[in-house]
Amino acid sequence: MRAPGDQPDRAPAAASDTTLRLDGLSKAVEAARGRVDDALLDEAAEVVRRGRRRLGLSSEHTIVALAGATGSGKSSLFNALCDLDLAAVGFKRPTTSWALACTWGSEGATEILAWLGIPERQQVNRTGLLDETAVDRDLHGLVLLDLPDHDSTEVSHHLEVGRLVELADVLVWVLDPQKYADAAIHDRYLRPLSSHAEVMLVVLNHIDEIPAGGVESCLFDVRRLLELDGLGAVPVLATSVTEGDGIQELRATLVTKVAAKTFALERVDADVAAMARRIQEGTGSAQPADLGADVHKRLLDACADSAGVPVLVQALESTALIRARRATAWSLTAPLARFRSDPMSRLPDVDGPADEIGDTPTTRPASAPAVQRVGVDAAVRKVVDEITSDMGEPWKRSVRDAATGRLDAFVRSLEAAVSRADLSGVQAHGGWSAVRLLQWALLTTAVVGGIWSLAIVATDAFAGERILEPEIGGISLPLILLCSGLALGFLTAMLGRLAARSWARRKAANDDRRLRAVVATKTDEFVVSPLKAEIDAYSRCRDGLRAALGR
Repeated sequence: MRAPGDQPDRAPAAASDTTLRLDGLSKAVEAARGRVDDALLDEAAEVVRRGRRRLGLSSEHTIVALAGATGSGKSSLFNALCDLDLAAVGFKRPTTSWALACTWGSEGATEILAWLGIPERQQVNRTGLLDETAVDRDLHGLVLLDLPDHDSTEVSHHLEVGRLVELADVLVWVLDPQKYADAAIHDRYLRPLSSHAEVMLVVLNHIDEIPAGGVESCLFDVRRLLELDGLGAVPVLATSVTEGDGIQELRATLVTKVAAKTFALERVDADVAAMARRIQEGTGSAQPADLGADVHKRLLDACADSAGVPVLVQALESTALIRARRATAWSLTAPLARFRSDPMSRLPDVDGPADEIGDTPTTRPASAPAVQRVGVDAAVRKVVDEITSDMGEPWKRSVRDAATGRLDAFVRSLEAAVSRADLSGVQAHGGWSAVRLLQWALLTTAVVGGIWSLAIVATDAFAGERILEPEIGGISLPLILLCSGLALGFLTAMLGRLAARSWARRKAANDDRRLRAVVATKTDEFVVSPLKAEIDAYSRCRDGLRAALGR
């Protein structure tokens, strides 16, 4: 017999699959915390804890529990299987809520009985007794439990039955011909365990009390009810302790189950799979829609539109174009350009330092156009609906709350960030100052040429003599200065208009990228990151459930 401090027997190699299922369920529970009903997840966590504990106990023993209603004869069936008159060796049927246990083989059984919570005074070891038979030796490794009556009026009995039904590797339901159809056992135990058919056995006892010719009809009805419970594959045996009918067949069945030494794993697998399906019903198992580049871009575009980025960029482009044209305008028409309104003045603004290209002060938005919360909310919810279309309602609600829970803060932060963005479109290009100087130089040249030409004409007309009139190629230099200054100024203005259009577009594109980068940063912080976190948690839960179900 192993001492309490010794290491438990190592589970067979097949336990590795069961361990993977337990790990999968544990991961699913961890990922679903805060998103799925805590009571359900606590129950699942208990299944994991219980399963791991069972794998750590003796793999050479199979726990078989006899459960039934008052008068079903399970205690007499227990005595018949043990082939002992328990009262004769000092045991009597407990009147408390404790079960009675008989073990075949002591190695590892002590730890199992301690885990089951069976007091020593209600344990008996069949191995080593003088009357041990070959059948007893075949049952080596069996831990047989006689549970309290499940329909007892004692609440403690109900609790004990429920506790041990969860711990047993194999469940043998002993039915009485008079009570096999009672709703108590079908509604409370059999139907909820419909996923555990592989580790269950049904025994119709007291068949000696059934009128002649009625056994088959009764068995047929039992199987019909089991079919309705989802347990049509469960074997059904007929026994009579009084007549000895079916006892050997039941023993042989138990020998087979004990020899297989896999029912502990199968019971844990069944518990894990049943719990995984329950969680899956609430979470869904479909692959979530991918928050890919297209979906992400649509979300960012919608948020940018709601933040007024296109309107602001258009105003910035128009402003940049107007100011560039003011700087490059033909000197003779430049004053007219001052009367064209600045689109930036239509937005909330603050005065800045004087513009280096003119007398108009540089302005930039004090705040972006007000972010349309309705538009942001609609865009976010549309993306959430696409991603969660195949998720269960708890996860849909969790994803939706994560994505929309901070929309007010998102809108405020977006407005502030856009307002503080470095908008280069309202700033002057250094080259425009040079163009303006060139225009002034050309205007000065034209004025000098004009004044010179007028002086020549005036002195010739009034003084009767001509002042010095240099010529280049036979053309008067003053006239060349006048005409070239005007012509080159006009040409410079035309070229400046073309260059201003190209420059304004580039500046606007640059500002658009900057503003959208600001929008992207805030959208990722307040919406996308929480959204991805929920999707990742859902994927982990989904993968864990798949592992728990062995898929």
